[in-house]
Amino acid sequence: DEDGNAVTETITKAADKTLADVKENLTVTYNGHKGLLTHCLGSISIPANAFLKANPDYDFFIDIGRKGNASFRADGKVDVSLMAQKLANGGGHVNASGAKFDDFKETIHYEEIKNYVQRKLDKI
Repeated sequence: DEDGNAVTETITKAADKTLADVKENLTVTYNGHKGLLTHCLGSISIPANAFLKANPDYDFFIDIGRKGNASFRADGKVDVSLMAQKLANGGGHVNASGAKFDDFKETIHYEEIKNYVQRKLDKI
């Protein structure tokens, strides 16, 4: 309905602006591609797609949950199903995939999570 679409659009714009404001701190890299890494964002389809559309210099988006479940999104420049498979035996589609990091240690410290993911990305 129209009201629901307006609410979704407002939330998406706010989330996109917030992510854009801090994107340099959330950046990870994979084979020369820039990606955004979030922690516990959940339901990333809409915010990830909006972020990637608004930030064409970013090629993928990863959200990792507190137990090591990860969601991957892309805009056609990176095959995130291959990335998810190589990182944690995950899979899915070229632009939307998932995985579970079995060796992930639960933490509330974003820098630890970012370093963990970046080390994994550097190995593939």
